[in-house]
Amino acid sequence: MRPPVESIELYLNAEIEQAVRVWWQMLADVRVSSMAHGEHTPHITLLAAPHTGGSMLAAARANTSWCDGLLGASITLSGLGLFPGGRSVLYASLVPTAQLLESHAALWQQLDRAGIEVFSTAAPQSWTPHCTLAKRLRSEDVGAACAQLIHVPWPVHGHVSRVIHWDGAARVVNEIASI
Repeated sequence: MRPPVESIELYLNAEIEQAVRVWWQMLADVRVSSMAHGEHTPHITLLAAPHTGGSMLAAARANTSWCDGLLGASITLSGLGLFPGGRSVLYASLVPTAQLLESHAALWQQLDRAGIEVFSTAAPQSWTPHCTLAKRLRSEDVGAACAQLIHVPWPVHGHVSRVIHWDGAARVVNEIASI
């Protein structure tokens, strides 16, 4: 079992959340390992780190100016992307806006100053903003997954409705900001 993580995430408005849930179900319908099952909420992860016992949440809440301009900010999911590997991840690619990139970098710097070591894939210049559609895809399932979603009418537009902290050890969502 993988060790628990913590993350700072952007939740999306109801219309875009529903679209992502439909895509998850479309993947589940062809027996692809989608996010349709379980307690998942469609989101964009800003940063993730090994479990910090609450230090990440405290550091993120210490000064929330990094999330100024995020609430209500436009989100555009532009198409499919893939993190390849033995167990690939299929995602909806997010068009990165200047506001999103600035907020992400400011949060990263704030957590870095607090001694929180985030995963290197979430560092500025390395981060790929996305909404996960399927995890742990076997190579033989990638084609079926893409075929199932290739005709989705891209792009899909929405906005950020909440900024939260996910505590993977306690399986708890902690509110940071919301509309």
